[in-house]
Amino acid sequence: MAAAFAALVGVAGCGGSPAPAPAEAARPAFPGAPLPGLAAQPAWQGTVATRGEDDFGAGPFRKVVGVGDVFAFLGDRGQQEVLLFLDPATGRERASVPVPSDDAQSALEPAEVGGRPVVVLTYSTTTPETTMTAAQEQHVTEVYDAAARLVWREVATDGSPGHFRNGWVLRSEQVGGVDTETVHDLQGRPVWTAGEPTIAGRQRVVGVYGDVLLAQYGDDGELVAYRLSPTTELWRGRDVAPPGEEGPAEAPDVVGFADGRVLIHWQLGVDSFALAAHDPASGAIAWWFPVERGHRWSGFHQELTYDPVSGIGAVHSDQGATVVDVRGGRLLWENADGDRAFRVTAVTGSTMYGLVDEKLPVAVSTEQKRPLAEGLTALPVASAGGYAWATRGPGEHWVFKVE
Repeated sequence: MAAAFAALVGVAGCGGSPAPAPAEAARPAFPGAPLPGLAAQPAWQGTVATRGEDDFGAGPFRKVVGVGDVFAFLGDRGQQEVLLFLDPATGRERASVPVPSDDAQSALEPAEVGGRPVVVLTYSTTTPETTMTAAQEQHVTEVYDAAARLVWREVATDGSPGHFRNGWVLRSEQVGGVDTETVHDLQGRPVWTAGEPTIAGRQRVVGVYGDVLLAQYGDDGELVAYRLSPTTELWRGRDVAPPGEEGPAEAPDVVGFADGRVLIHWQLGVDSFALAAHDPASGAIAWWFPVERGHRWSGFHQELTYDPVSGIGAVHSDQGATVVDVRGGRLLWENADGDRAFRVTAVTGSTMYGLVDEKLPVAVSTEQKRPLAEGLTALPVASAGGYAWATRGPGEHWVFKVE
């Protein structure tokens, strides 16, 4: 276990079709040591492989996400990619959607529409050449709910489709000869247009939560919250920021949404930072505390991985994490400057999982920076309905009950 600790901290188109038959016939034996925080043996084992998956399933193109009480999984069946909706307890295939993708870069992302969980599928495909028309590459975005019902779809043949963000669509359009971010509802009606650029830069959307949009000027300029449809300004970052060393904190960075709150990193001074939870509608602070690292330390983007069952979340990049009890407003632990790179892949209550130096799979306690196991046989990368999905490679997937 001392070696594990040293490794971590570096001391030195269409709707779904039902398919009721179970995906697995018998409970398999797991070929490695038990994974901390999970049942000793898996509830079931996946048999459908994925395209191009590596890094224990933690690569840039996510193939499985939790969507409410179901797993959405992007697999490959006989040279045909398919989006499967699987029961987390049994592996029963609830529905499937064919995906006519051309390569291994199709990907899934979790999202919400009106508080309902959905999955966003992106992929590229090519139309066949005919006598009169040339083959044409298409970039497709499709959004499905947990029952595999199509919520929204867009196909782009010139550039990229609009970016789906929790029930709204972000686009880049020419306004007065200037590339400008705009937001549309799912029926295509425009509801918001970025303001005129300031010295800090152009205004860009950094978060959409329900009907509240957060936009920021440049990378670290003024943060403004708006109510959408009709558009109304709600608050500005400088009015709700925690106190800094010389006035209100600056350089806000929105990292995610959990437990009804927006989590924002703030810069308190030259080398001091804070993490705060804000009400999205009023900007009021529910809690805040100093943290060792700012959101942009080392120039790495951070995001939030949150477990709604326990209320524990990890704000993390490829380099490290800040682990927080979001519901209780407690800082649990964080990586320090001397730690080795640690990237989080899943949080399941008492345990979080990830990769040290992008290659060593580990399990770590959420309550303290204490490794529980290293060199895991499979790495948990998603959770749904009280179960965790762990993977080792393109064709090796196991699902465990969370304990």
